[in-house]
Formats: sequence, structure tokens, C-alpha cells
Amino acid sequence: MNTMRWLTLGTMLSTCSAEPAAGQLPRQRLSSPATNPSPGNQNLPRPDAPIPTANIVVDGQIEDWAAIPVRLRPKPGVTSSYKPTAVRVAANEQFVYFLIELGLGVRERFDQQLPSGRVSSGALGHLRLTVDGTQYSVWLPTGFSMETPKGRPTLLTLQMSYELGRQNSQGKKLERLLTKEYPIDQDFIAIEGKYVEIKIPLETLAAKPTSSWTIAFDPM
Repeated sequence: MNTMRWLTLGTMLSTCSAEPAAGQLPRQRLSSPATNPSPGNQNLPRPDAPIPTANIVVDGQIEDWAAIPVRLRPKPGVTSSYKPTAVRVAANEQFVYFLIELGLGVRERFDQQLPSGRVSSGALGHLRLTVDGTQYSVWLPTGFSMETPKGRPTLLTLQMSYELGRQNSQGKKLERLLTKEYPIDQDFIAIEGKYVEIKIPLETLAAKPTSSWTIAFDPM
């Protein structure tokens, strides 16, 4: 009889989600606009700049992001697992989309650890959203599942999720609104190479295409 044990991440919102075990080849990196050559460049959009309109398919393919400029260039610390380097944001009348580019891919890190048998959980960090004055946080944890089939070696499978929370009226804690898992919710979260792509329903954020947005990213 097979048993499954899920290793969760103990943070403000604690749920992990699965990623497929099959390896994926990194795709060509998106080219950044010439006006955004460095993390500190002042030509990056303001945190409250309007979000470009686009119809993005969350499938791990990045071609439909080619016309969307970099919005943020986070500065991860030395202990950051994935070292995010850029965030792009787009929206349409139903969803807001995020593409996070990493220095170390989610599966790449997992595959590096797997031969040693010491696979650890991690996180990309938090997306911080303020929509029409309401504050939200999107926690982006990674982890792994452990399966021990009878008479067979233990199998480890990579996991990932996004977990959306809204700050309560006292501003002291987050109310969980939405959790999406890969591959169960593969229309909402995708991973390929050094990219993580997600979408969030505007309805969940009580947002409209004309809403006022402020967006930040805190890498882990």
C-alpha cells in the first residue's frame, strides 16, 4: 500500500502544491527593454503605474510576454533560494498575471538537491499588492511530496503553490482568500526553466481594470 506524506511550509499561509516530476528544459530568457538594464534603474515603472493590458495564457510559455516590460527588479539577499531577478505584470478584464524570472529555476534547484537525498523546501517570496487601498500578499512557497510505495524506493516530487491573503481591518494578520496548486490548477500556475507564471482573478481582489494598483516583491 502506498503512502503519501506532504511536507508543508510553515509561514503565514501554509499550503504547498505539486509540480510534475518530469524535467523541463529552460526556455530562452526574455530580453529586457534597453531602458531597464539594471536593478536600480530609475526608468522602471513606478510601483503604482498602470498595468499593461494583455491576454496571457498560463502555460509556461513566455512568448506572449514579449511586449510586456519589466515592472520590478527585486534585490534578493545572499540567502535567497531562487534569487528572483525580474517581475512582469499584465492584466485583462478577468485576471492579473505575473511572470517572475529567477536566477535559479525551481526545478533546477530541486534537481540539484535530489542526488544527495537532502531535498529542502523553499520560497520565491511575497508579492505585495495594494488594490484600491486594500493590501494583499501572495506567498510563493515550494516544497516536495514524499511517496513510499511498498517494496520500492521513496519517490520525491517537487511542489509549488501560490497563496493569496488579504490584510484584515486591524492590519495585523492576513485572511486567506485563495490557494492554487500545480499541477491541479495548471491554468493558474506554471513553471518552466527560470520562469514562474501565475494568474489571479480580479474578482478575488475586488479589482477592476480601472483599479489603482501598487505592486512590490519581497524575495526570500
